[in-house]
Amino acid sequence: GALAAMYAYWLSAAGVQDAAWLGHEMVARFKVALVKATHSVTAQATGLQDAPSLANAVRDLDRRLAYLLDRQKAALGTLKRLEPHGCSVEVLQEEVARVANRELGWGKATLDAHAATWGLEGLPEPAPDTLSEEEQEAGRLVPVRKVRGPIPIGAHLEKLGEGEREAWRQMLKARSAMAAHTMLDLALYWADGQRSLLEIADLVELESGQRDIELLVACVRLLQKLGFVEL
Repeated sequence: GALAAMYAYWLSAAGVQDAAWLGHEMVARFKVALVKATHSVTAQATGLQDAPSLANAVRDLDRRLAYLLDRQKAALGTLKRLEPHGCSVEVLQEEVARVANRELGWGKATLDAHAATWGLEGLPEPAPDTLSEEEQEAGRLVPVRKVRGPIPIGAHLEKLGEGEREAWRQMLKARSAMAAHTMLDLALYWADGQRSLLEIADLVELESGQRDIELLVACVRLLQKLGFVEL
């Protein structure tokens, strides 16, 4: 309670200097996160033994850094709530974009050097994605939320038939309960009425490291029956 009160007080009293300090702190931490993300991919890539795996590593690096940059720009945008006029949000956003592009270039140069040890002239191109039937279905589904906030599915299961309730329980039982609930909560957060469920699954994977198309499809179908989303 004390920490929450201190945080609320700081937000209510924050001015130009506070917003500037927080912005530069956010940029500094973002730079550290970028280095860690790039190092994680490049370090794993040094153990790869074939061109397709290396191509996938390049794609993974591109996706990760693009995701981190997008989230950081959005986070920096919230500084305008503290000081709408005196905070140079655009300058900070340009800085994180510049750093992300430089880090991406460095990462690709590292992977390119690894490819050269195999006699390859440049990084290999990744193969086109081959979507499973579940992923194709997820690509066709666009969940539109009808309510705000979290949706406690367990509190509404009595509205379903026994067979449907048991099928859902078995699906959760076959998975880590914490991981499953985390993915479902994140999926609902990313559901903006525009993204397909496949796009949502990609974002959930980037944020949590977890991917389970079967679970997400079953979840939105269930929420549709319960009247919480439209498809």
